[in-house]
Amino acid sequence: DALLTQLIQTQEKLAELFGRRRQTVSIGLYPLQKIVFPITYTTSAPDEASFVPLGVDRAMTLREIVTEHPKGKAYGGILDGRARYPLLVDQRGEILSFPPIINSQTLGAVAVGDDELLVEVTGTELRMVILAVNIWAANLADRGARVDPVIIEYAWTTPMGRRVATPRDLSRTVSVPSGLVAQVLGETLRPAESKRLLTSYGHRVTVSG
Repeated sequence: DALLTQLIQTQEKLAELFGRRRQTVSIGLYPLQKIVFPITYTTSAPDEASFVPLGVDRAMTLREIVTEHPKGKAYGGILDGRARYPLLVDQRGEILSFPPIINSQTLGAVAVGDDELLVEVTGTELRMVILAVNIWAANLADRGARVDPVIIEYAWTTPMGRRVATPRDLSRTVSVPSGLVAQVLGETLRPAESKRLLTSYGHRVTVSG
């Protein structure tokens, strides 16, 4: 129960601060075993689709959610002026969520005892979305979880291609002269020792020269 509370707090804080109150990044958590892949990101007119959102016990249209649900009142302004609203559905057409507003009660309610989770991030800036996914992956891995990647297939070419695996390796290669290491640290380290220390921090290190 404590872990679930922490995960939900992390979700809210990341979306509020990092995601600028869900304007650039919105995050959803789901019990994985209830979902049939693939998941499709689609849209619907406000009165076409309905589902039971978290926190209520009846089906509501997307328009009703935006105007009546507490989360809709808080975040519905993000969608002002839009003729169609975003939806995430699984292979059966079951609605996972109405991002960036609210998850469905059917597929989007995580409970104590769920040991396989899907972390979903949507947003308006791909780089920020990928960073949020990576933060979540690190968070869960630090708690002992095994992290499995998900492949996202885009209908257009993104800066990262049409098929993007997340979490994504964002590392880059940096060359550091040994003299600079000595200058910064104030002591001289043998290359082998530098490699050992950097490797202990999770870096992949190659020594040359």
